[in-house]
Amino acid sequence: MSAAHRRRRSALARLGLILGGACLLAACQRETRPTPRLADLEAAAGAPVKQFRLDHPPWSWEAIDRDHLLVYTKPGQAWLLDVPGCTSLPFAPAIAITSQLDQVTAGYDRVITGRRDFPCIITRIRPLDPRRLPAAQPRPQASMASPEG
Repeated sequence: MSAAHRRRRSALARLGLILGGACLLAACQRETRPTPRLADLEAAAGAPVKQFRLDHPPWSWEAIDRDHLLVYTKPGQAWLLDVPGCTSLPFAPAIAITSQLDQVTAGYDRVITGRRDFPCIITRIRPLDPRRLPAAQPRPQASMASPEG
């Protein structure tokens, strides 16, 4: 193989790495557009709170997108949780939420979506008034796992 051929091949390999890296970077920084459902929930959400009481398991839950989780602790009592970058949340068949003495705390507790997934930290908790949502009555879900530890 000639020296010119090796240089050309090396340049193509570097170009491939650069293009591949750029594609990965673009995919990671992809903006998620707020859904109409999220807009409705945020309009019905109150001011952020530090923690809320959770008697396991919650009555129901709904993955809004990869950054937001709606948790009903009982009918008529709901919480909108911010869990940024929880990529497996929209596809999780079951979740677990960590707590200490039945208190879920922002910045400390996490949402667990599966054994092989990283736990997603809860960064913000907002109480939700379900009466402000016209079609927000959730269906009970029996897919809550008990957190370990």
